[in-house]
Amino acid sequence: MHKMTMMRKLLLAGFIVSLAGVPATAGGDASYGTGKAGKYFYAGGVVGYGWGRHSSEGDEAKTRGLIGGAVIGYRILSGQGALAIEGDVLGSGIKQNLAASYKFDDGSFARADARFGTDVLASLRLKASWGKTSWQPYLTGGLAWQRLELKYDAQGRFEGKPKSHSETIKDDQFGFTLGAGVDWQTSDSYSVSLGYQYYRFENDVRGFDTSTDLHTLRLGGKLHY
Repeated sequence: MHKMTMMRKLLLAGFIVSLAGVPATAGGDASYGTGKAGKYFYAGGVVGYGWGRHSSEGDEAKTRGLIGGAVIGYRILSGQGALAIEGDVLGSGIKQNLAASYKFDDGSFARADARFGTDVLASLRLKASWGKTSWQPYLTGGLAWQRLELKYDAQGRFEGKPKSHSETIKDDQFGFTLGAGVDWQTSDSYSVSLGYQYYRFENDVRGFDTSTDLHTLRLGGKLHY
């Protein structure tokens, strides 16, 4: 009974991956904001903060923490803006520690300590920006993936005998993401972005219908080739 209850409240654990550097080389988007057309690759890193809500069979739990990882993309410039295909992979510290205890009429009891949250977060998106200056607002959306992880340690006493159980549960979930923000081209080869991104996931975990809503604020830096 206590295992099922824990599964309805807890989903996964996360860790923080720091921003990876990208070597500073190369030619850059010399035509960015000038009205000239062009096609360019770019790569860089993202750091930020996220918070989420996990729901399972009527129970809810909230998580929050840091995110960080790498981003890569390919974009086509026009005189009015740009259209890009962009992907990212982020390590996530959006997590929470939770403790729960249960007592029964016959004197039995159970206690569980858990750590859960979003372990890894990734997306593949279209990104559309507009404007003729070095500042360009953008909208983005596409497919998303997360790895949910739950680690828990349950202990108790039943019929006068001590019992214990530890387990790690991982679940890959697919969903969608939508976002908006602004890009600032600081030079021909480098740009900075600030944005918000929302994620939605739904899946069955051990027979329980679960859903996750995540919100992230992200600061990114990219080199253009």
